[in-house]
Amino acid sequence: MRAVGILLCLFTVLAVAAALRRGPWLDEFWTLWFAQHDLPLLELARQRWRVDFNPPLFSTLHWLLGLVGGDSLIGHRLFNLLPLAWAVAFGSVLLRWRPARATFVLVFAVLLFAWPASIDYFAEARSYFAQICLFFVLVAGGFALVDDADDLDWQRDRVPASMFLATVVLATNLHYIATLQALILLGPLTLLCLWRGQRRWATALLCALAAALLLLALYLAYHLQFLIPASKTYWVTSSVGKALLIFARAVWQCLAAAPLASALAGCALLLTLAARVHVRGLAGEAPIFERGFAEALRAPEARVPRLLLVIAAAAAFAAILLVTHVVRPLVTERYIVSFQVLIVGTIAALSANAIMSRRLLWSLLLVMALPAVLLHAYRAQQPQLWDASARLVRERVAACPGSVVHALVPAPASQPEAEVEVRYWAHAERARRLGFAVQPMAAGDSRAPTTADPCPTLLWVEHVRIKERPNGATAATMLERLQLDAGAVDLARAQVLAGETGYVLVLPARPASAPRTGP
Repeated sequence: MRAVGILLCLFTVLAVAAALRRGPWLDEFWTLWFAQHDLPLLELARQRWRVDFNPPLFSTLHWLLGLVGGDSLIGHRLFNLLPLAWAVAFGSVLLRWRPARATFVLVFAVLLFAWPASIDYFAEARSYFAQICLFFVLVAGGFALVDDADDLDWQRDRVPASMFLATVVLATNLHYIATLQALILLGPLTLLCLWRGQRRWATALLCALAAALLLLALYLAYHLQFLIPASKTYWVTSSVGKALLIFARAVWQCLAAAPLASALAGCALLLTLAARVHVRGLAGEAPIFERGFAEALRAPEARVPRLLLVIAAAAAFAAILLVTHVVRPLVTERYIVSFQVLIVGTIAALSANAIMSRRLLWSLLLVMALPAVLLHAYRAQQPQLWDASARLVRERVAACPGSVVHALVPAPASQPEAEVEVRYWAHAERARRLGFAVQPMAAGDSRAPTTADPCPTLLWVEHVRIKERPNGATAATMLERLQLDAGAVDLARAQVLAGETGYVLVLPARPASAPRTGP
C-alpha cells in the first residue's frame, strides 16, 4: 500500500509537470472554445456544442471550471486532477469495502500508472484521462460486485455503491464511443446480478443506466439534427484494415507496457483454459505474500465469470466498432482508450495473485513501474506542438515589431462545420498568450500578402498533416501547395521555418522597402 501511494504521488507530480510544459494542439483548442464565457451558457450550447461530436457533459464541466479557474489552457489541463482523485478515492474505499480484492486493485493501479497513455492523456485538456479513471472504477467495482454473493445493503454499502453508480452516469455521458463500451460492460453485469438474485444491485444499476441514458437521449434528440449531417465530413477516413491494426496495436501497447504482468497473465490464462473448469482455490483469500506461486497461477484473481465478462465486453466493443467503421470510419487510437483499460484490467486480474504470491515479484513490478513512469513523463512533456511554430513567429516579431502575422487555414476537402472558425480562434488565442497578434487570412485570398514596411510578412500555418509539412521544401513550393500566387514576393529571400505540427512562411517586404537598420 505504501509503495503504491508513493508511486501515485510521483505520477501526480510528473503528470502535472508534463501538463505545465507541453505545447497545445488543435483538439485542446476545441475544449477551450466550447468552454468560453463570451456567450451565455444556453447560447453557447446552441451555437457551439451542437457541432461537437460528444455529449455535453465534458464541455459543461470545463465551462464550470472556467468560472473558478479562468480560461487558461493549463487550468483546463489540471481539471484531470479531479477524475484522478475520484479514482483514488474509490480505490481506497474498495480496499476497505472488499479487502480480499486488494491484490487486484493494487496491481491494476500500478499497471495503469506505468501505462504510457495515462500520463500522456493527463497532460492535455481532453476527456481521455477522465475515461481512464472512470473505467478503472467500473472495472474494479464490477469485479468486486461479481465476487460478492450478497445483495446491496445501502446501510453497509452506501459509499462504494453511490460512487460506483455515479461513475456509471458519468462514464456513459463523457464520449459517445466510451458510452458504447460502458453499456457493453454494464449491461451483462446487470443481467448477471438479476440471474444471481442480487435484485437490489440489479435495480440500482438499472436506475443508474436509465438516468444516464435519459440524459443522453434528451441531448441526442436535439443533437442528431446536427450530428448526422456533420458525420458526412468527419475527419476519420481510415480503412477497415487500418482500424484492425489500431485495435491490434492498442492490445500490444497494453501488453508491452507490463511485460511481467503480461507473462504471468498468459501463464494463468493457459492453465485456466487447460483446467476447463476453474476451481475456486484459496489463493484469492490467502494473505498477500502467503500464497503458493503455483497455486496462485492456477487460481488467478480473474475467476471465470468476471474474466469472461470483461473479455466478452472488450471483444463485443471491438466487433461493433469495426462493423460500424465499414459504414462510417470512426476508429482511431484515442477513441478506444476505454477498451484498453479493460485489457489492462484483464492483465491485472489474471496476474495479480501470482505477483502477490512473492515479495520479489511485487517488488519487481514496482521497480519496473518506476522508470516507466519517469520515461513516459519525460516523453509527455517534450512535444511543443503549436508552440514550436508560435515561438518562431514571436522571435521574428520581436526582431522586427512591424511584422504582420497572418493565420492561414487551408480549407480541407472535408471538415467539421466550425473547423475554420476554431482554427482562426486558436491561432489568435495562442498568439495573445505569447504576446503578438495575428490577422486571419481570408479563405478566398489567392495572392500571398506582402507589405512595403521593412519588416516581413509571416504566414503561420498550423495543424498540418505530416505529408503536407515542408520537409525541406522551398517557399515557392509551399506557396504552390497553399494555392497562393507569389505575386511580388521575392522568393529568393523568402524562408520556410518548420515547427512540429506546422510551419511559418517568412515573406520579405517588397523590394522598394529598405532593410531595417539599427537596434
